[in-house]
Amino acid sequence: MSSQTPIFVIGVPRSGTTLLASLLSAHPAIHAGPETHFFEDFDHRRPPVPSRSADWIESAVDWLMNIEHVGKPVPVHAGLTEDDLRYYLRSQAPSYRAMLEAITVLQMRRAGKSRWLEKTPNHLAHMPTLRRIFPDAKVIRIVRDPRDTIQSLLNVPWGPKSLAAAVSMYVDNDTPGERSCSHDPQTLTVRYEDLVTAPAATLDRIGSFVGEKFDPQSDRSTSAAEVNRSGEPWKEKVSQKIDGSRAGSWERDMAEADQRFIEALLGDVIDRHGYPRRFYSHGQQLRVMPLRGLDECPALIEEIREGKLGEPSPATILLAGEPDPQRLLDRPNGSRLAMFAELTGRILIWPMTGQRVVWWDEPATRRPGHLARWMGRLLAPHRARRSA
Repeated sequence: MSSQTPIFVIGVPRSGTTLLASLLSAHPAIHAGPETHFFEDFDHRRPPVPSRSADWIESAVDWLMNIEHVGKPVPVHAGLTEDDLRYYLRSQAPSYRAMLEAITVLQMRRAGKSRWLEKTPNHLAHMPTLRRIFPDAKVIRIVRDPRDTIQSLLNVPWGPKSLAAAVSMYVDNDTPGERSCSHDPQTLTVRYEDLVTAPAATLDRIGSFVGEKFDPQSDRSTSAAEVNRSGEPWKEKVSQKIDGSRAGSWERDMAEADQRFIEALLGDVIDRHGYPRRFYSHGQQLRVMPLRGLDECPALIEEIREGKLGEPSPATILLAGEPDPQRLLDRPNGSRLAMFAELTGRILIWPMTGQRVVWWDEPATRRPGHLARWMGRLLAPHRARRSA
């Protein structure tokens, strides 16, 4: 395996990506810098198409300098200037790959190392783009019990402000990531719990995958500082001794009702990665559309938290909130008339396939339009019966 083969570390935010990156970049040949958010920005604002013109280099540099993280351009966090980026891009064949490597390779060379690692948790949701640009890369995906991950998300300043929003954020990252990673032979999935309770065995497994030998006792003070060059205070503990007691902290620190809520909505994730359940049978979970709509349904949240809905079933589709086809399909753009037709078809077909439709309506936050009123009539037979 080429020592130049890049390594990417991905995972739902707060799942242990920073710890893993600091452990791997403590290796004498591997360098990891601050998060680049490259593929995330790539999918949201497409960079200039590579060409051999001088204009492309300037456009590429401008695009890179407009990737911001924690209030600064990502290259600035990495200690790079616009001239540094220009210098590198002039020496390379124009490509999207060269654009990211203008950040990662320059840092690697300055550190006197020969292989680079990039860690941005949110790249989990952008795997197709990552694979298109770096088909040869080794990708390490770290997973953590969603109850611990969500508990951690709720304790960082940039995190979601409610339990329902945290669950939605988890799903937004994990669902596309699972779809992309599960059948990718160049992706290795490791569990955070295994990393902190059996670091030597877990690092041996990673080492076999990437073709390196890792030592869990390596000094991480330098690598941790490099990974957190952006100075994020919630990452400051990463250089400390690995603490296995953090695994499963949800059991002692999370309210029982919150545990029940997460298990009801993320039972498939809990089962898939071998984590224990407390409340419901294996394979049972709620299917809510749209998941983001839960925040507008406080009464429904309490019903789920208190277990008043009974055993959740994947055969039940729970439509949450206003009878607006755009909201229920959870799509920000597109013709509402086309969405109305699509959702109408689904509502009619679902019962024919053995699925039960339940509509949980709470007082609307805005006056519904004509389509929403018609949707309300269509959904009326499926209106949920509330518990007393």
